Amino acid sequence: MESSTLDLARWQAAMKKYKIFFEADTSREEWPRHLQNTFESIRNLGMQQWDQYTDDISATISREPWRTQRKQRAHLMAMEATECSKARANERTWRSKIERLIAGRFAIDVAWYVAQFKLEVTTNLSE
Repeated sequence: MESSTLDLARWQAAMKKYKIFFEADTSREEWPRHLQNTFESIRNLGMQQWDQYTDDISATISREPWRTQRKQRAHLMAMEATECSKARANERTWRSKIERLIAGRFAIDVAWYVAQFKLEVTTNLSE
């Protein structure tokens, strides 16, 4: 038996064991009421096109400064991943190239929250 056939058999066995199944497209009316927002979000994500994507800058931008850089970071990650794939890089190389881009996002968030906290403490002390 070929490796791909074995892999398929394992996936099918796992799907049966864990009762995972895929239904054909269902109408919104058939979705469980408590999951409709989630399913709608998933459907919208599936229809998203890269060249039509724009950062949805809104009034919350001051609380979420990283939002303005999402598309740029995604593009950089894709380029790094392509490079790693072409070079048949090992996991360590993949991680060193990709994790810095992901960690950068968290550094922005943490820095913002620290600055907000300091501002709040300073404001409360002066009152």
